[in-house]
Amino acid sequence: GGAAVYYSKVILNDATLVGPMNLVSCVVQIVCMLFTAFIIKKIGKRNMLIIGALVYGLGFLMFAFGNSYTWIMLASAVKGIGNAGIASCMFAIVSDTIEYGEWKTGFRTEGLINSASSFGFKVGNGLGSAMLGWILALGGYLETAAVQSDSAVFAINSLFIYIPVIAVLLEVVIMYFYAL
Repeated sequence: GGAAVYYSKVILNDATLVGPMNLVSCVVQIVCMLFTAFIIKKIGKRNMLIIGALVYGLGFLMFAFGNSYTWIMLASAVKGIGNAGIASCMFAIVSDTIEYGEWKTGFRTEGLINSASSFGFKVGNGLGSAMLGWILALGGYLETAAVQSDSAVFAINSLFIYIPVIAVLLEVVIMYFYAL
């Protein structure tokens, strides 16, 4: 998420685009989440997460193929559609894991599982924020530079496009093996 500011400022040459990009993505996500329950009933949470991740990744990948205002907003909307599929299921599968654990072992460990999930989210957010700074530094990003180096541009594109695409592909692989 933090990479959007750098992407807008450096790649799109307009730092004010980060607001409309996020707004379009969030509004589309909220609207789409109104329909996800019906889809989940038909295809299941696992498949919804997989489809959502693929669409979310497609939204990120679209940024690599155009930078007109319309294209950027379309890519942001596609991200919103995909994120609706992810957000509507990710906490529900934690509950499914609790139920499965109780069925399998006879012990209900919702406190432990929810704590582990919360801990994972916090560590992930912390590492993600730190990676933003690390990768920008590795790329040679300089806040005061009028023009960024090619390595800084690559770092920003990696943070905003390529790393998220790789992350959602990993999510798809993991969810492929999720068999609850």
